[in-house]
Amino acid sequence: MAEEKADHSMEKGAYDLEANSSKNSIHSSDDDISHLALKMGAITPEVETRWDHFMVWLYRFNLFQRTAILVLPVDCIFGLIAALDFTVFRRVNISGVTLGWWCVFAIILWSTFFLSRVLIHVLPNLLEMLLGELTSLVKQYMNYVRQLHNYISFLVFCIVTWVLFEAVIATTNDFRSDWLKKIYIVLIVTSAAVTIEKLFLQVIAVKFHKASYQDRILINRYAINIINKLAEFTREREKEMPIIDDMSSHRRPKFTVFRFLSQTKNALEKTTSTLGTIASDIATGGTDKAEPFHAVQSSHDARVLARRIFAALCPPEKKAITVREFKEVFQTVERAERAFVYFDQYSKGDIVRDDLILSLQEIYQEKQALTKSLKDLDKAIAKLDSILMAIVYVIVVLVLVASFVSKFETYIATAGSILVAVSFMTGSSAQAVFESIVFLFVRHPFDVGDRVNIDDKSYIVKEMGLLSTVFETPEGTVVIIPNNSISGSSIENIRRSGDISEILRVLVDSSTTMKQIHQLELKLVQFLNECSREFKNETKITLSDFPDPSQMTLEIEVPYKGNWQNESEHSKRRNMFMFALKDAVSSVGITYHGVG
Repeated sequence: MAEEKADHSMEKGAYDLEANSSKNSIHSSDDDISHLALKMGAITPEVETRWDHFMVWLYRFNLFQRTAILVLPVDCIFGLIAALDFTVFRRVNISGVTLGWWCVFAIILWSTFFLSRVLIHVLPNLLEMLLGELTSLVKQYMNYVRQLHNYISFLVFCIVTWVLFEAVIATTNDFRSDWLKKIYIVLIVTSAAVTIEKLFLQVIAVKFHKASYQDRILINRYAINIINKLAEFTREREKEMPIIDDMSSHRRPKFTVFRFLSQTKNALEKTTSTLGTIASDIATGGTDKAEPFHAVQSSHDARVLARRIFAALCPPEKKAITVREFKEVFQTVERAERAFVYFDQYSKGDIVRDDLILSLQEIYQEKQALTKSLKDLDKAIAKLDSILMAIVYVIVVLVLVASFVSKFETYIATAGSILVAVSFMTGSSAQAVFESIVFLFVRHPFDVGDRVNIDDKSYIVKEMGLLSTVFETPEGTVVIIPNNSISGSSIENIRRSGDISEILRVLVDSSTTMKQIHQLELKLVQFLNECSREFKNETKITLSDFPDPSQMTLEIEVPYKGNWQNESEHSKRRNMFMFALKDAVSSVGITYHGVG
């Protein structure tokens, strides 16, 4: 089934990030898993206080039942007090409003708080059901609503309760004080500012992840689905479990029942951390932990799995797998041919064991790089959230001062002077932050795991941050470079490059003839044809220079297949060509003095 879904996605040629994100949003998080497990009685968490017992009992019910349990008792208490005040006391007056009307307002507050949450919870599903088939934008916008559920519901709560207060309480009583109005202005402005800030970050996260990783994620998931299908076939053929010998050593993350409670207390941090949830789920493939590839935890495991698959598929009398063996695994010939073409990277019509091992290791490394990249970018977005929240706090303070301080102009002048002084002291830092944001989210020249050349120095990207990036040199040295410094440098991204060629400069004797050079070229082309998995079958030799009367320089193109992201594979192929070049030069009688 997973393979059919992946094939369907490949046929479409695009991955519906919004649709997938709706499945992997807050509604499929550990909160709902906890609720389902509690309701079914599948877990018995350790509880220490009465509050813990109450929350465990409460989450055995669905959303509407929980809302009724929380709302109705409190509303009945306030309703009873209001009824007594209207019929018996009629004297208790607070700020021109009787106690009964204050109780009515308390009922409005308490009920609206929970009902707004229910509304924002139900509304996205309802609109998707009614309009989701008309346009994909509806699903995209509804997913944003789900991710910002807490903030939108609080904003709706503030607006609705203020309107109801003005319509119900203020118009029926002699309420002349403006302190409540000022409080509501501060609350509405604050909640609106925070909601807009979180929406801005959410859009950045989704759009950036989709634009930067969609193709890589799609291809990686498709490859993993193929591997899982091949591994299941291998499992059935070998009649043993598990496929990886150390599969049982994989430890699953510990399940915590009360994660929802801790996240509720830290709502601001929770929403920021969920910004990368969509892409992180996609990067891990959304695969079931019982699937074979989930047990692959290292390149060694990938090698072991590749050997087992090759042994199960390859007939004893052959040394390579053909599309015929793939047809035994997949349901249709079309799927088998597509899967075979993915691993037959050199279009040779067969797959040898080393090719399968290299492919599985690259798929595992790509999966790890994607996961690490998305986690690092999630951290970068969290830091960006901190910066933007600082701006929101300044806005809130200004609104608060403007609402409750009479001489607002004096405070504005003083605050303006302070801001000018602070901007003068931190101007360079602010510029560096801005340049880093543009570098990371707009230019985005590399990802974790990429091999890059910066100012003629080779690095591997180990970790990306908002302000700096951690690299590792070929010698193993860790280098930390500020992003604003790299932004002005020339960056060569090896992983994103296609087939790469190399120019070898060979010093030969000046007595070398054109016939010998032509014979050397024919010898090298013959070698390239024999090693067509590693090289393209064409090269050219150019006479480029005469460094002195006794020598001349030949430039020989080495046409590799693929790039040099895998440095060990590049070194292996380069050594193969160098030995072939040495033998070819000797066989045609050319005297050479070295390779540059």
